[in-house]
Amino acid sequence: SAEEVAMQSLREARAKMSAELESIAKKAGVEASNKTRSDAELRRLIDAKVPKGNSLRQKVVELETRLVRSELALALGDASLEVTDFALAQAIAAKVDELKAAEAKIAELEESLEEAGKREKMLKDGLKDVAGMVGVGGPGGLFQMFMSDEALIKEAKAGVAEATKPKSR
Repeated sequence: SAEEVAMQSLREARAKMSAELESIAKKAGVEASNKTRSDAELRRLIDAKVPKGNSLRQKVVELETRLVRSELALALGDASLEVTDFALAQAIAAKVDELKAAEAKIAELEESLEEAGKREKMLKDGLKDVAGMVGVGGPGGLFQMFMSDEALIKEAKAGVAEATKPKSR
């Protein structure tokens, strides 16, 4: 499809930009042979080596702008976003909004989980108290800690049923 072709062209352009950055690094006297070195690390090394005001530094700044646009376009899967600064700013703002919404949802879920955990503990403690009252787990409910939740519930229900059964005379 046209979208796939555009994305492939963008990937190829991105690779050329990395090669261009390596070429600038070589001109600046920075060793760029390590293939695992990131573009950001290479940029940092160039900045450390090239004095301010040097034309190589200006080329790196211009190249970095293009690199950032292409990285964002690749990350968003939309080759058309590489075109303008406005589109770049819009895409970044949209991703920031998505991130904030996700963080808020995570905080909400964590709070809900914490509340559910407290409620679960309170209910389980209440069940153990009731189970102990009807004799589940031996004297004082001492052996309840070795029982599964399912076994505790089953025996507590049986104990309550037995305790509430009308006594025959």
